[in-house]
Amino acid sequence: MKRIVIFLFVLLSTATCAAQDLEVVPPVQGGSKKIEKPNQVSEKDGRIEATTPQDAANAAVGKLTRADDGGVQRIKVGNGTGYVAVGNGAYKTNENVVIDLGGIADINR
Repeated sequence: MKRIVIFLFVLLSTATCAAQDLEVVPPVQGGSKKIEKPNQVSEKDGRIEATTPQDAANAAVGKLTRADDGGVQRIKVGNGTGYVAVGNGAYKTNENVVIDLGGIADINR
């Protein structure tokens, strides 16, 4: 059984800030899974609060991937509120079966 994790991040900010401050790179695209400032990440009123979007997203993804069904987590970074969604899916894989037709299907003859 293979497992797929789908990551979606949206941050809605009420404050003006530089674009690089809002960059979040999902782990599947080479981003870090590590929370850089764990002492500045907390959960209040059903949302995860952090000082950086990457830490907030990583904390939310960690929480949601522990749940079997994934879900949506609200996050707060500074004055901005965002949402992180994680969906899980599974599929079966089968061994690749090769049938030898003894040259019958050889198109190069």
